[in-house]
Amino acid sequence: MTTSDDGLDATTRAVRDAVAAACGAPVHLAPTDADGAHVWLVELRRAGAARGVAQDELRFAARYVVSFTRSDDPLDAHARLGRIVAALADHADWALDTDGIDTELWRAVGVPPRPAIAVLAPWRVERRKAVGPPALRLGVEVEGITSLRGAVVGIARGDGDTALRAPLAGASVRAPALGRSAITGRDGTFVLDGIRATGDITLHVAARGRQRTVRLDPAAAQPLEIEIDMDGATR
Repeated sequence: MTTSDDGLDATTRAVRDAVAAACGAPVHLAPTDADGAHVWLVELRRAGAARGVAQDELRFAARYVVSFTRSDDPLDAHARLGRIVAALADHADWALDTDGIDTELWRAVGVPPRPAIAVLAPWRVERRKAVGPPALRLGVEVEGITSLRGAVVGIARGDGDTALRAPLAGASVRAPALGRSAITGRDGTFVLDGIRATGDITLHVAARGRQRTVRLDPAAAQPLEIEIDMDGATR
Protein backbone atom coordinates (compact mmCIF):
# COMPACT_ATOMS: atom_id res chain seq x y z
CA MET A 1 0.00 0.00 0.00
CA THR A 2 1.35 3.41 -0.98
CA THR A 3 0.35 6.93 0.04
CA SER A 4 0.12 10.25 -1.77
CA ASP A 5 1.31 13.44 -0.04
CA ASP A 6 0.73 15.88 -2.88
CA GLY A 7 -1.52 18.06 -0.72
CA LEU A 8 0.85 19.29 2.01
CA ASP A 9 2.36 22.01 -0.15
CA ALA A 10 -1.15 23.10 -1.12
CA THR A 11 -2.09 23.32 2.57
CA THR A 12 0.98 25.47 3.27
CA ARG A 13 0.18 27.78 0.36
CA ALA A 14 -3.39 28.18 1.60
CA VAL A 15 -2.22 29.27 5.05
CA ARG A 16 0.39 31.58 3.54
CA ASP A 17 -2.15 33.22 1.21
CA ALA A 18 -4.66 33.73 4.03
CA VAL A 19 -1.99 35.40 6.17
CA ALA A 20 -0.84 37.63 3.29
CA ALA A 21 -4.41 38.74 2.53
CA ALA A 22 -5.05 39.58 6.19
CA CYS A 23 -1.88 41.58 6.91
CA GLY A 24 -1.14 43.07 3.49
CA ALA A 25 2.57 42.29 3.71
CA PRO A 26 5.06 39.75 2.35
CA VAL A 27 5.09 36.33 4.00
CA HIS A 28 8.28 34.44 4.81
CA LEU A 29 7.96 30.65 5.01
CA ALA A 30 10.59 30.48 7.73
CA PRO A 31 11.36 32.15 11.09
CA THR A 32 13.74 35.02 10.21
CA ASP A 33 14.71 38.44 11.55
CA ALA A 34 13.20 40.14 8.51
CA ASP A 35 10.17 42.37 8.97
CA GLY A 36 6.83 41.03 7.78
CA ALA A 37 4.74 37.94 8.36
CA HIS A 38 6.29 34.56 9.06
CA VAL A 39 4.63 31.19 8.55
CA TRP A 40 6.42 27.90 9.10
CA LEU A 41 5.40 24.31 9.57
CA VAL A 42 6.54 22.95 12.94
CA GLU A 43 4.59 19.72 13.43
CA LEU A 44 2.31 17.10 11.89
CA ARG A 45 -0.18 15.57 14.31
CA ARG A 46 -2.04 12.35 13.52
CA ALA A 47 -5.80 12.85 13.64
CA GLY A 48 -8.26 10.01 14.07
CA ALA A 49 -10.64 9.11 11.25
CA ALA A 50 -14.22 10.25 11.64
CA ARG A 51 -16.69 7.57 12.60
CA GLY A 52 -18.26 5.97 9.55
CA VAL A 53 -15.47 7.15 7.20
CA ALA A 54 -13.77 4.45 5.15
CA GLN A 55 -10.21 3.76 6.22
CA ASP A 56 -8.79 4.69 2.81
CA GLU A 57 -7.00 7.84 3.95
CA LEU A 58 -4.71 9.06 6.72
CA ARG A 59 -5.65 12.26 8.53
CA PHE A 60 -3.22 14.76 10.01
CA ALA A 61 -3.33 18.24 11.49
CA ALA A 62 -0.52 20.44 10.16
CA ARG A 63 0.58 22.88 12.90
CA TYR A 64 1.93 26.23 11.67
CA VAL A 65 3.40 29.06 13.72
CA VAL A 66 2.40 32.49 12.45
CA SER A 67 3.97 35.77 13.58
CA PHE A 68 4.40 39.35 12.38
CA THR A 69 7.29 41.71 13.10
CA ARG A 70 7.97 45.34 12.30
CA SER A 71 11.07 46.63 13.99
CA ASP A 72 10.23 50.32 13.50
CA ASP A 73 6.60 50.07 14.71
CA PRO A 74 5.77 47.22 17.14
CA LEU A 75 2.21 48.48 17.60
CA ASP A 76 1.53 48.13 13.90
CA ALA A 77 2.97 44.61 14.09
CA HIS A 78 0.52 43.78 16.86
CA ALA A 79 -2.40 45.23 14.90
CA ARG A 80 -1.54 43.16 11.84
CA LEU A 81 -1.10 40.04 13.91
CA GLY A 82 -4.57 40.67 15.29
CA ARG A 83 -6.01 40.80 11.77
CA ILE A 84 -4.19 37.57 10.94
CA VAL A 85 -5.63 35.83 14.00
CA ALA A 86 -9.15 36.97 13.08
CA ALA A 87 -8.77 35.69 9.51
CA LEU A 88 -7.43 32.31 10.63
CA ALA A 89 -10.19 31.93 13.21
CA ASP A 90 -12.87 32.56 10.56
CA HIS A 91 -11.66 29.70 8.36
CA ALA A 92 -14.15 26.83 8.43
CA ASP A 93 -11.56 24.01 8.42
CA TRP A 94 -8.78 25.50 10.56
CA ALA A 95 -8.42 25.82 14.32
CA LEU A 96 -6.26 28.06 16.46
CA ASP A 97 -3.96 26.03 18.72
CA THR A 98 -4.55 27.01 22.34
CA ASP A 99 -1.56 25.05 23.67
CA GLY A 100 0.68 28.06 23.22
CA ILE A 101 4.19 28.21 21.79
CA ASP A 102 7.00 26.84 23.90
CA THR A 103 10.00 29.13 24.45
CA GLU A 104 12.16 26.17 23.47
CA LEU A 105 10.82 26.58 19.95
CA TRP A 106 12.24 30.08 19.64
CA ARG A 107 15.56 28.89 20.97
CA ALA A 108 15.57 26.03 18.47
CA VAL A 109 14.94 28.28 15.46
CA GLY A 110 17.44 30.90 16.64
CA VAL A 111 15.22 33.99 16.79
CA PRO A 112 14.06 36.05 19.80
CA PRO A 113 10.57 35.24 21.14
CA ARG A 114 7.84 37.30 19.52
CA PRO A 115 4.02 37.49 19.57
CA ALA A 116 2.71 34.59 17.52
CA ILE A 117 -0.21 32.23 17.05
CA ALA A 118 -0.33 28.57 16.05
CA VAL A 119 -2.94 27.27 13.61
CA LEU A 120 -3.94 23.68 12.83
CA ALA A 121 -4.92 22.92 9.25
CA PRO A 122 -6.19 19.48 8.16
CA TRP A 123 -4.14 17.42 5.75
CA ARG A 124 -5.41 14.16 4.30
CA VAL A 125 -3.24 11.50 2.72
CA GLU A 126 -4.95 9.15 0.32
CA ARG A 127 -4.07 5.51 0.67
CA ARG A 128 -3.58 3.83 -2.67
CA LYS A 129 -3.62 0.08 -2.85
CA ALA A 130 -0.77 -1.42 -4.81
CA VAL A 131 -1.92 -2.65 -8.20
CA GLY A 132 -1.04 -6.27 -8.72
CA PRO A 133 -1.51 -8.57 -11.68
CA PRO A 134 -5.11 -9.06 -12.78
CA ALA A 135 -6.99 -11.80 -11.01
CA LEU A 136 -7.19 -15.02 -12.93
CA ARG A 137 -10.69 -16.41 -13.14
CA LEU A 138 -10.94 -20.15 -13.12
CA GLY A 139 -13.99 -21.91 -14.45
CA VAL A 140 -14.87 -25.57 -14.06
CA GLU A 141 -17.19 -27.22 -16.50
CA VAL A 142 -18.82 -30.48 -15.50
CA GLU A 143 -19.94 -32.57 -18.43
CA GLY A 144 -23.65 -33.31 -18.45
CA ILE A 145 -24.60 -30.51 -16.01
CA THR A 146 -26.60 -27.49 -17.15
CA SER A 147 -28.90 -24.70 -15.93
CA LEU A 148 -32.61 -24.71 -16.51
CA ARG A 149 -34.12 -21.32 -17.31
CA GLY A 150 -37.74 -20.42 -17.75
CA ALA A 151 -40.75 -18.39 -16.70
CA VAL A 152 -44.04 -19.07 -14.95
CA VAL A 153 -47.04 -17.41 -16.60
CA GLY A 154 -50.57 -17.15 -15.24
CA ILE A 155 -53.46 -17.66 -17.66
CA ALA A 156 -56.95 -16.31 -17.00
CA ARG A 157 -60.06 -16.18 -19.18
CA GLY A 158 -61.30 -12.77 -20.16
CA ASP A 159 -64.50 -11.85 -21.97
CA GLY A 160 -65.41 -14.34 -24.63
CA ASP A 161 -62.48 -16.36 -25.87
CA THR A 162 -59.89 -13.80 -24.72
CA ALA A 163 -57.03 -15.23 -22.64
CA LEU A 164 -55.17 -12.94 -20.27
CA ARG A 165 -51.50 -13.73 -19.62
CA ALA A 166 -49.22 -12.30 -16.92
CA PRO A 167 -45.91 -13.38 -15.36
CA LEU A 168 -46.25 -14.80 -11.85
CA ALA A 169 -43.79 -13.44 -9.32
CA GLY A 170 -43.04 -15.46 -6.19
CA ALA A 171 -43.98 -18.81 -7.74
CA SER A 172 -42.19 -21.90 -6.39
CA VAL A 173 -40.38 -24.12 -8.87
CA ARG A 174 -38.96 -27.40 -7.48
CA ALA A 175 -37.15 -30.41 -8.87
CA PRO A 176 -37.42 -32.70 -5.80
CA ALA A 177 -35.52 -35.61 -7.28
CA LEU A 178 -32.50 -33.34 -7.84
CA GLY A 179 -32.80 -31.29 -4.67
CA ARG A 180 -33.12 -28.04 -6.62
CA SER A 181 -35.62 -25.22 -6.17
CA ALA A 182 -36.14 -21.56 -7.09
CA ILE A 183 -38.59 -18.69 -6.61
CA THR A 184 -39.60 -16.62 -9.62
CA GLY A 185 -38.65 -12.96 -9.77
CA ARG A 186 -40.83 -9.96 -10.59
CA ASP A 187 -40.85 -10.93 -14.25
CA GLY A 188 -41.82 -14.52 -13.45
CA THR A 189 -38.44 -15.95 -14.45
CA PHE A 190 -36.40 -18.60 -12.63
CA VAL A 191 -33.10 -20.45 -12.91
CA LEU A 192 -32.32 -23.93 -11.62
CA ASP A 193 -28.60 -24.67 -11.60
CA GLY A 194 -26.92 -28.07 -11.46
CA ILE A 195 -29.49 -29.88 -13.63
CA ARG A 196 -28.58 -33.03 -15.55
CA ALA A 197 -28.53 -32.29 -19.26
CA THR A 198 -29.83 -35.75 -20.18
CA GLY A 199 -33.01 -37.52 -19.15
CA ASP A 200 -36.41 -36.08 -18.31
CA ILE A 201 -36.97 -34.26 -15.00
CA THR A 202 -40.14 -33.47 -13.09
CA LEU A 203 -40.89 -29.95 -11.91
CA HIS A 204 -43.50 -29.04 -9.32
CA VAL A 205 -44.77 -25.48 -9.76
CA ALA A 206 -46.98 -23.66 -7.25
CA ALA A 207 -48.34 -20.11 -7.35
CA ARG A 208 -51.21 -18.40 -5.52
CA GLY A 209 -52.91 -21.59 -4.48
CA ARG A 210 -52.55 -23.24 -7.89
CA GLN A 211 -50.19 -26.13 -8.65
CA ARG A 212 -48.87 -27.88 -11.69
CA THR A 213 -46.51 -30.79 -12.33
CA VAL A 214 -44.45 -30.67 -15.50
CA ARG A 215 -42.21 -33.34 -16.97
CA LEU A 216 -39.68 -32.05 -19.47
CA ASP A 217 -36.36 -32.59 -21.18
CA PRO A 218 -33.70 -30.10 -19.93
CA ALA A 219 -31.95 -30.36 -23.30
CA ALA A 220 -34.99 -28.83 -25.04
CA ALA A 221 -34.98 -25.25 -26.25
CA GLN A 222 -34.84 -22.63 -23.47
CA PRO A 223 -36.14 -20.50 -21.86
CA LEU A 224 -39.12 -22.65 -20.96
CA GLU A 225 -42.58 -21.25 -20.33
CA ILE A 226 -44.80 -22.95 -17.77
CA GLU A 227 -48.45 -21.91 -17.81
CA ILE A 228 -50.75 -22.07 -14.77
CA ASP A 229 -54.51 -21.67 -15.17
CA MET A 230 -55.49 -19.09 -12.58
CA ASP A 231 -59.20 -19.89 -13.09
CA GLY A 232 -58.71 -23.19 -11.32
CA ALA A 233 -58.12 -25.71 -14.12
CA THR A 234 -54.51 -26.79 -14.71
CA ARG A 235 -53.39 -26.50 -18.31
